[in-house]
Amino acid sequence: MNSEPGHVKDFPFQRAADGLVTRREYLKLLALTSFGLFLGNLGVAAAALFRREKPEPRIMVASVRDVPEGRSLNFDYPTADDPAILVHLPGGRFVAYSQKCTHLACAVYLDRKTGRLHCPCHDGFFDVETGQVLAGPPPRPLPGIELSVESGDIYALREKKA
Repeated sequence: MNSEPGHVKDFPFQRAADGLVTRREYLKLLALTSFGLFLGNLGVAAAALFRREKPEPRIMVASVRDVPEGRSLNFDYPTADDPAILVHLPGGRFVAYSQKCTHLACAVYLDRKTGRLHCPCHDGFFDVETGQVLAGPPPRPLPGIELSVESGDIYALREKKA
């Protein structure tokens, strides 16, 4: 009596020969895989080479007369989804920063009593002149925005690189 299941008789195959891969098949697979990886790397390099950085918009933030000394003004830069704050420092100098706290992105505001930028969510404080962290949990300074004052108007030019 034959103890083999019925499907083995109906579909015979050599298990030992099934797992064998010839040297030629292996080299073909290796060459095709290497060529595919080469093309992928070439595509990434070409994309990086030809990618152009979008110029940041130059926008008018306010007129100098609209922001009295010691006061601040909120605006959006570089897009409408990016809140920013402009501060008129004593002596006529202007500075601008992203308004998102670097801890959990709460909005910072100018605390006129202390002369610092304050994040009320977790009591973070930033130096109004430099954007550096003074106290609290924020891990990094506020990202700055480069400004230009021309003919009495204040323009946001670009985000400052850290």
